[in-house]
Amino acid sequence: MTRSRSATVLALALLALLALPAAASADERFAPENGAISPQIATEGGRFVFVGSKEGGPTELFEGFGEDAVALGFRDAGNNSSIIDVHIGTDARRKPVLVFTYCAGSGSCDLFRYDFGTRRRSRLGISRRRCDELGGRMERGVLYFARRGSGRRCANGVFALRRGRPPRRLLATEPESWDVSRGVIAFERTGELHEVRVKRIGSRRSLRVASGAFSEDRKNERFAGVYFEDVSLDEGFVYWVHHDRGEHGYDEEESFDLDRAPAAGGATQRLSGERRSFSNLAGQANVAIDGGDIYYYSQPPGADGAIFKVGPGAPVFE
Repeated sequence: MTRSRSATVLALALLALLALPAAASADERFAPENGAISPQIATEGGRFVFVGSKEGGPTELFEGFGEDAVALGFRDAGNNSSIIDVHIGTDARRKPVLVFTYCAGSGSCDLFRYDFGTRRRSRLGISRRRCDELGGRMERGVLYFARRGSGRRCANGVFALRRGRPPRRLLATEPESWDVSRGVIAFERTGELHEVRVKRIGSRRSLRVASGAFSEDRKNERFAGVYFEDVSLDEGFVYWVHHDRGEHGYDEEESFDLDRAPAAGGATQRLSGERRSFSNLAGQANVAIDGGDIYYYSQPPGADGAIFKVGPGAPVFE
């Protein structure tokens, strides 16, 4: 695509966003005044957590959707450190906990736990030398996490850790996105096709829920066709963001949709576009789902990043 064509396409895309009817952009938008939002969001049990900053301050954890969001007391120390992979789960007593990954400036990443009841945080001491632990989730006290690194002591994959037992490997590789709920793990698989798959923990076989074909350029970046992101589980359904960059991969052809299917197998449904602006999602796809509450991070061209809540009314899948 030529430079002049790119500029024209961007201008048309911005005009199209401005020209959308009010009904198409009805989702509630939130971005802190004089602050910033990162793509890291999580929701469960009526709670909502995000990573952001206010009034030029450090990046930190917040709870709440809107200007009344409350800081949880964990701040980024700067020097290329970052808070990523936030997930709300439950401890062994089914009390809500937050598990997140903190990557220090040295490049090492570790898992932390935050208890909403006591407002205490603690480092989960599962790190191994030359390994990074990421994407932590906790369900009824069982910790699920991904590990990556090098060396004999650092087997890559997704693991489950019960108290008093050694880690159990659930997947031999770390998918780009994955989730665990009610004894089921859902994940992406990339090969000749891009797939969304689910399997019962303990089973050797997985079930393909969705598949798409895509093309890559020399930098191994997807530029045309169909692919998926941000696989998650909620209330017996597996969700994923469906990208379609068209046959030729022009930016103006890309579309975003939120799909779901029963985790036990069944027909795929798509979030209705009526009175919804989810189809205008742009950039990195980060979605958080808690029953009828669907949040997503979006950063359209030429705009600051923000968090949106799908509405008004309950989401409709068709």
